[in-house]
Amino acid sequence: MVKGFFQYFGRLVGLRERQGRQVNLTVVTVTYNASEALEATVKSVASQSSSDFEYIIVDGASTDGTADVVRKYPEAISTFISEPDEGIYHAMNKGVQLASGRWILFLNAGDTFFSEDTVLALETELDEEFDFVFGDRNRVSNSGETTLELSGPIQDTLNREVVFHQACATKTSLLKEKPYNTNYLLAADFEYIVSSWARQRRFKKISMVIANFQSGGKSATQHVLARLEASHAIAKYHKGEPGKVRQNSFYRSLAWSNLGFAINDKLQALKSKSTDLEFYVSSDGGKLKLAANISTREAFELTNCINQAFSSVVTKEPISSAAPEAPRGKPLFTIVTVTFNAESLLQQTIDSVLSQKFRDFEYIIIDGASTDGTVEIIRKNADGVTRWISERDSGIYDAMNKGIDLASGEWVNFMNAGDIFASDDVLSSIAANVSDKDAVLYGDRYYIKDGRKELQCAKAIDTIFERMPFGHQSTFVRCDVLKNYKFNQTYKYAADYNLLMSLYLKGYVFRYVNIPVCEFLAGGQSESGLRPYLETIKILLDHTSNKEVIAKNIYFKAFQRIGMELCEKVVEE
Repeated sequence: MVKGFFQYFGRLVGLRERQGRQVNLTVVTVTYNASEALEATVKSVASQSSSDFEYIIVDGASTDGTADVVRKYPEAISTFISEPDEGIYHAMNKGVQLASGRWILFLNAGDTFFSEDTVLALETELDEEFDFVFGDRNRVSNSGETTLELSGPIQDTLNREVVFHQACATKTSLLKEKPYNTNYLLAADFEYIVSSWARQRRFKKISMVIANFQSGGKSATQHVLARLEASHAIAKYHKGEPGKVRQNSFYRSLAWSNLGFAINDKLQALKSKSTDLEFYVSSDGGKLKLAANISTREAFELTNCINQAFSSVVTKEPISSAAPEAPRGKPLFTIVTVTFNAESLLQQTIDSVLSQKFRDFEYIIIDGASTDGTVEIIRKNADGVTRWISERDSGIYDAMNKGIDLASGEWVNFMNAGDIFASDDVLSSIAANVSDKDAVLYGDRYYIKDGRKELQCAKAIDTIFERMPFGHQSTFVRCDVLKNYKFNQTYKYAADYNLLMSLYLKGYVFRYVNIPVCEFLAGGQSESGLRPYLETIKILLDHTSNKEVIAKNIYFKAFQRIGMELCEKVVEE
């Protein structure tokens, strides 16, 4: 209920009656001369099904009709001020001081909530044990194209942006005590997350899309300054470790996107001093080398600097490295764990995944609506889990297909509840072997049964008509291939065998990596009774009619043996 019409005294203020209680959430929009974009945001906030929140708009004394937009939505807006400010974070700090909610979320002009029920759903996740609750966002380009951007894990906060302020609720008391640092013009929200993480504040990652972020704001148009500020924020908390500072995505993006300009400027500056000076590229022992036709100190220093940076670039064969180092638009790996009522096994799998030294991966958990405490375990490890869902499914391969749908990495591996990586270097070793020509990478596995650990070496892919040559836990498949050829849910026990058989016969390239990839815990449904044999035999018969090939298949032989034993048992009885 609004107490009166807006009045203008250098400020426009409208207050919603709060009935003597503190609201749960404050939503703040800061804006300046963005009336059209602002209206989209206000409409989104006004459409929310929850009523336990207040909405504050802080305007920087706009002259474009912003106040007229605000007047159209008096019931939706609790407080509106319009006065000059010193920048976006000064305005955001004003919003903090006006906020009465326990939690605060910033939704800038042009941004919208993901759905009408977003605030209602978010309020169920606001846990007083935490200082920040954050989720995912959609990035919306100027052309209207939408891209899902996944948040977290929070452990990566010193390397890249893992918390988006449009998709993050912060305890209001925290921001009132320590506001945004207005010395940063474009990256104070990122600096706040980094500094809070360094001070061991508590972060809760939730699996939901909170906001649609309209790209093209100041941090995009002034990307050089934004990346410089973000790199500066990271440097403050790396405690004098320049090598780690250079690994963060902001520094690398800044260096890479401006490298050409910097080199060209320097080359042109030197050539302006000497019109006869020329630069050319030669090959020295197979390595690319920049040289100058005139020997001067400045030319030598420049070419030497560039040659050191590119000393590993060769002309005869591609570079081989232990792990890709260039900044990536998507992770190299997606690790998927599917689980159902396996709380006693899940934690060891999560620990194994999160202990990997190679960090360019996302981790997805698909739970089949467990009732045994599985969800509590996932929530406890939320900082390390990129995305998770808990809902009913029609079996393990339905759950695995859900993981494929959510995957954004280049390669996908399924590490199910109870299974673990063989060491913390597995992803590093696989990363060193990825190539564009391969569709499937596979290695060995340890088979764990009754406390005994047996190394099972992978067989060559051309033995696939004889057996399953390797386990899916020791397999990495290109994500784009999996999205085209998902697991056939007709099979309840052997869909992984069917998938590998199909990829092999379609001519996809398989490559063996000579390492133990995983420790596989025996006792899964693929080892349960007669049905798995029947399915593998059907798959075999679907792909070949050669009697000699069929006779050599170990599943066919096992089925003959088991069938004979069953017949004999029936006769005996």
